[in-house]
Amino acid sequence: RKHMHKVIYGCTLLFASSIANAELLINSPVQVCDILVTQGLSTRGWIDNYGYGCSSNYKEIGIGSPLANNIAYYADGNANSVNQAKLVLNVNNKSQQKKAISELINSSGLLSKKLAGEELPQNLTKSIKKGKQATEVVGKTTIEVTRDEWPSGNGYEIHVIFK
Repeated sequence: RKHMHKVIYGCTLLFASSIANAELLINSPVQVCDILVTQGLSTRGWIDNYGYGCSSNYKEIGIGSPLANNIAYYADGNANSVNQAKLVLNVNNKSQQKKAISELINSSGLLSKKLAGEELPQNLTKSIKKGKQATEVVGKTTIEVTRDEWPSGNGYEIHVIFK
């Protein structure tokens, strides 16, 4: 019985240390905030607004009534470094979701190369396409995909989070 507690405790410590060691290859606020400028997702710079961070405006993808699908980029951390960056895709027009998801995959791929140092893993690309939750450690960076259905039933959002 004592041995089992040691095994569980050891596994817990191993898991906790792998999470604690998660990091982005680039954590300079200026660099991280400007990574997706070429994707049309420039931010307003690193500011302290109830916590340090930067965010882009929503970039519309296609057309929609009343709203088009859109994507936005966010990063947050402390005064000197970024500890998390994420993309948020809002699907307001399901008839045009394929184009929006493609844009999310392209931007996520670019972030993966810059922040994790590797291509976005295929299983995460599949998770984004299917809207399924998934998490994978790439290098020292944890990449997580989540999907939230809106209570209205009129759409959903997919987050791709790098930390």
